[in-house]
Amino acid sequence: MTTNLLDSTELTSTVPVESRPHDVAPGKNGTVWYTSHGSGELGLLDPSTGKSRQIALGQGSAPHGVIVGPEGAPWITDGGLNAIVRVDPKVTRLVYFHYQKVLAMQI
Repeated sequence: MTTNLLDSTELTSTVPVESRPHDVAPGKNGTVWYTSHGSGELGLLDPSTGKSRQIALGQGSAPHGVIVGPEGAPWITDGGLNAIVRVDPKVTRLVYFHYQKVLAMQI
């Protein structure tokens, strides 16, 4: 008997066109987090229902990458806000870690 450990499932779902999804990361319970680069939001897709919801990240946001930490919270790199953003999914609380400006030095 052989077992295919790489079984895959095709998922088709609709997200808002203006969101322009960029990166994705698997969440808990089969959900999928994705950055909505075009609309400055973080999206959460529930494949079991096909529905998604958007979490606004703030004025000027341009999220790029997303990963999910061991506690289940998504972490986003956001070039528009010049920050890393942590989203607490239970209460939709946003915590911003702003990059410090780096001055270029001529050597």
